[in-house]
Amino acid sequence: MASKGFTFTEPFNNNDNNWTLSNAQISGGVLDITADTGYGQKSPDANWYSGANNDFIIEVDFKQDATSDRGARVEIKLVGDATFLKFLVFGATNLMILHYGTNQVQQAFNDDTNLHTMKIRRVGTVYYFSIDGGSEINWNYGTERAIEYIQLTMFWNTGDFDNFKYSWTKLSYLLGKIKIISETLNISELKNKLKGLVRTINETLNISELYNRLAGLFKVINEIVNIGEVENYIRNRFKVISETLNISELKNKLRARFKVIGETLNISELKNTIRGFIQVISETINISELKNYLIKVWEKMKRAIASITKLTRDDASMSKLDRDAPSISKEDRDASSMTKETRDNPSWTKEDR
Repeated sequence: MASKGFTFTEPFNNNDNNWTLSNAQISGGVLDITADTGYGQKSPDANWYSGANNDFIIEVDFKQDATSDRGARVEIKLVGDATFLKFLVFGATNLMILHYGTNQVQQAFNDDTNLHTMKIRRVGTVYYFSIDGGSEINWNYGTERAIEYIQLTMFWNTGDFDNFKYSWTKLSYLLGKIKIISETLNISELKNKLKGLVRTINETLNISELYNRLAGLFKVINEIVNIGEVENYIRNRFKVISETLNISELKNKLRARFKVIGETLNISELKNTIRGFIQVISETINISELKNYLIKVWEKMKRAIASITKLTRDDASMSKLDRDAPSISKEDRDASSMTKETRDNPSWTKEDR
């Protein structure tokens, strides 16, 4: 089954991942090699990336049924190469060997029937081999080639393989990104620029010198402006104001002024005077009588207008209109200036009333 990222894991629970088997079976969650030189073979698929220039790691557990001159091995067939890369256990001399045509590199390993873990990895064209996390042996194959298939086998022995894992990294992609970063941002150059900038700041702004200058400035300010003297000056100013303007005396003066105003203008007398004015106005002009007078004047005006209309209709002359026009008596003209005396002794005629 494929996991997220760059790792493919084969737990050998079944053969869904299409291992090619020879003298072997997948049973009980393991790849069981049932006869000498039996194997399980797997070609890369969509779960693997097996390009010529990618790095990868292969991990697999193995357990031999017996010790023998030879034993468990992982064989890698590269595209375009008829010779296998072999990572094997050699029981006859208790060695672990990286073999390509002949033994290329080897180191001691105590052959037994316990469960062990092989780890094979490729970086560039260099192959590394270790067992159970021990020290690695390595050999440079020298040519970039893609994987054609991987084969898990027992030679002159039988046994089991389990927990197969294949992890890969597309090295060319990562190297390309690293190259872009390296060309864009030269770390050494940046470091030198930062050092120069810090040095410039240090030469331009000496913190200790700035501190001393500030301390001297505050000392000068303290000598020029004595806070105690300012405080005494302000107190003296308030004292002068207090002596010049006596609040109690001002209060008495204001009271005296209001008393003079009160004696000069008697509010009660002013009130009676205003009432007297209103009464005189009321006695001089009687609104009801004025209304009646205006009505009578209006009736006379209407009669005069009617006479003028009639004369015009009969083609009367303007002189006749002047003779026949009603005149307003002296009494009517004087009515608008009635006084209390004329109201008590009216001179209106019986017809007017």
